[in-house]
Amino acid sequence: MVANKGRLTLLIKLVYDPLESIADIYRLAPILSASILSVLITIMYNGRSTSTSTGLFSDLHDLFTESLRDESRLKFFLRFILPNQLQQNFERTALPLVFLTAFLVPISIIVANLFTHREKMGRALRLEYTRLASVVLYNWSVAHLVVGIPALLFFNSRSAYYSGALMFAPLPYFGLLVILALRKIYNLTFGKAMVTTIVAIVALPMLLFGPMFLFSTVPFFILFWFVILIRGYAGEILSAHRARVRFEQSLVTATLNPADSSAHYNLGRIYQQRGQEAEAINCFNKALEINSDEIDAYYQLGRIARDQQRYSDAILAFDAVVQRDLNYSQQEVWREVGATYYAAGQYADASNALERFLRSRPSDAEGMYRYGLALFQLGRLDDAVTQMKDVIETVQNAPAFKYRIDRRWMIEAQSFLRSQTA
Repeated sequence: MVANKGRLTLLIKLVYDPLESIADIYRLAPILSASILSVLITIMYNGRSTSTSTGLFSDLHDLFTESLRDESRLKFFLRFILPNQLQQNFERTALPLVFLTAFLVPISIIVANLFTHREKMGRALRLEYTRLASVVLYNWSVAHLVVGIPALLFFNSRSAYYSGALMFAPLPYFGLLVILALRKIYNLTFGKAMVTTIVAIVALPMLLFGPMFLFSTVPFFILFWFVILIRGYAGEILSAHRARVRFEQSLVTATLNPADSSAHYNLGRIYQQRGQEAEAINCFNKALEINSDEIDAYYQLGRIARDQQRYSDAILAFDAVVQRDLNYSQQEVWREVGATYYAAGQYADASNALERFLRSRPSDAEGMYRYGLALFQLGRLDDAVTQMKDVIETVQNAPAFKYRIDRRWMIEAQSFLRSQTA
């Protein structure tokens, strides 16, 4: 399982398989490991004095080239140079990481959720902060490693140009990793992920100017109250994270009961919400081994299979639901069947399933929107346009709580109509 993977393995995997590593980091949320790694690697990277005296990068270069001839240099380096550089560069290291965790991460969550409408802002920050912060800190670490290792091995200059280039060099790669992370986590398009990153990264120029910029532009009392507020908010986030961990552990304990299919199902839902689909599938299958009529497990297996583009498996799972309960979840299963057929390119079957769903749920915005898409693919443009207009009208007239849930389908319908008039 992912939980058994080493934290350093995740860092190395970011280099050759960033998408899978990002998913693993987001699921595990190893915030402590991410923090330690980012601090150590940033200290190593920025480990040079602000004057023209020997810095950490130059010392490392000299050490590697000369240590074979002089073993005492290695001892001298470890005993005197490295501790001195760590102390001198702590402030320079801390500021970037503070701005990453205090500004870039929460801003990214807010902007990404404006695009996806996945959660309310407060809830999104509580649920996603620790996980996204872990991903961002790992991205920051690997960006400095990828840039730092070649600089360490091939260059040895103390010029101002060299120092300035090294300061900016990791940022493009770091930005690319953040874009990939936002695409993977929030299922954004590349353009939306780039916009989110650009908006969030506006705070990063402040990293480059050190304490002088911070303390000359922000009154001390504002900074003081900011620290007080963020401390309370961070405590709330950590408490929520610990509560989720305890709940998961209690479910794992409950699965030891060989007759408790619900425990396996509930644990599977936790894994599913975290994106750990393999573990979720395993739990749902165990629930079905205990109770073959666990309809909810079939339903979630169908949704996972559809997301993984295993459309035939998805249809089989949904068919198992239908065989046991035609009216499952107010016939919501037919909407999922229709969406699966549509994704598989079987537009006539998709239209039939969605039409059946809408007979019992005529004001369901998602079902109406998907039905409109199926009609469009069948060449029934006028009917599709009418359906999209109905989606917009339905959402606009919905109660406030329903409007927030269905607003994304109104936006998609409006986009469809604009594409037809362009």
